[in-house]
Amino acid sequence: MYQKEESKKTYIKSLVLGLFIFAKAFVFIDESRIGINMTDSEITVSVSSVAVTALLLLSSFLIANVIFVFNAKYETRTGFLFALILADPIFFLVQNNIIKLITVSVILFFVLIMLRNKNTSSFREISLCICLFLSTFLMPFSAYGFVFLVLIIYGFSQLDVLSGKVKGVLSFVFYIICSGGGLVWNKVAFSRVAAFESFLTTASFYDYSSDIRSDFYWLTGIPIAIFGIWFFAGYYKKAEKKKAVLVIGFIILSYVMLILGYAFNGIKSLYTLNLIVPVAILSLVAGKDEYVCAMIKKINTFIHNHIFLSVAMYAAYKCLTVALMKNSFYVSNIVSYMV
Repeated sequence: MYQKEESKKTYIKSLVLGLFIFAKAFVFIDESRIGINMTDSEITVSVSSVAVTALLLLSSFLIANVIFVFNAKYETRTGFLFALILADPIFFLVQNNIIKLITVSVILFFVLIMLRNKNTSSFREISLCICLFLSTFLMPFSAYGFVFLVLIIYGFSQLDVLSGKVKGVLSFVFYIICSGGGLVWNKVAFSRVAAFESFLTTASFYDYSSDIRSDFYWLTGIPIAIFGIWFFAGYYKKAEKKKAVLVIGFIILSYVMLILGYAFNGIKSLYTLNLIVPVAILSLVAGKDEYVCAMIKKINTFIHNHIFLSVAMYAAYKCLTVALMKNSFYVSNIVSYMV
């Protein structure tokens, strides 16, 4: 009876969190993508607007599910890291078309497989390859962002198993090949298969190759970058040096790839700007890194002892990101009418 009651409470909490995430994504997305015209107070129902709304709901509940499954599986309290992820406006703002939402949902399904799969790693490795291939096949520019984020999720959670071994190196090379295969097949199919080209351009609202830039995006990454530098500087001092260098080096590489992606593709490559640091830490928690878990406990103690200061800092970060982002990408998003 007690277990059923707890499961019911968890389900309700997951449902509420999913609805909150959906509401956040809903107000940041370009209003025309969901069939809303705030200026004329009109709502238009179409196949594309229904598809975007449904995918927004799916990805929102998948995110909520990932959070609760992670918290149930690992004892370390990581609520503040998920709070940082949910405070990031970029990830929600750029989920503005069907292709991007499909890719996000595929990656979230992979994360759930990682968290729930209790069998051998073969199924997880196969699902990782499929995830990487589909990501670059549907969105080539995800090679600069999501690919490295997915590799962080998988690699950091199994770093003790993969690092320093030939199998780990070969696996990494094979995963890069899977990503490259998606890129190649995208180019082949896009130029030779009219139906595929039509699907991508229509499902992305004909902005598949758009080049949109905004320096405001980089400003939202400064607080997370400062936190990441402080956290991993402490991690480097305490952890095994070889492991710490590998972790920090890959995080730096991920940021370098984002910069390259921005240079070649503009803002659409910056999906993961504010996700790299918190996701890297969460993945290390999943890998039961004792030094990361110890540092998180200290942060939680600080938050508990300085709750008002912590809330004020979080609110200031949230307000800063909204203020910077509300008019920097799609000026017709709903939040621009609210603030």
